[in-house]
Amino acid sequence: MEAGSEASRHDVDAVIEANVLFYLGERPETQPIIEYLFRVLRGGEEDSCDRWYFEPLHVYYAVSRNFHAGVVALGEFVTSRRAESSRAAKPDDRSAMAS
Repeated sequence: MEAGSEASRHDVDAVIEANVLFYLGERPETQPIIEYLFRVLRGGEEDSCDRWYFEPLHVYYAVSRNFHAGVVALGEFVTSRRAESSRAAKPDDRSAMAS
């Protein structure tokens, strides 16, 4: 999906889908939304999966918001992303000097 291109009736946008999931909650009827979000996240499509929100952080926020609201199926992604972020974080000079 190209950012800024004209929207059409049958578009599927990750943040909007995540907002629908947030409203309805985790239930059998929302399982396709959860599967879609996993496909987006596992496929690295965060920067191209939505016509309205152009930054991957919007997708991450929408997913983590659902997890916080009780959509436990998304916990696998949230915890793995948190672990990746922790490994990638490097201490700045001040913390290295304090050691």
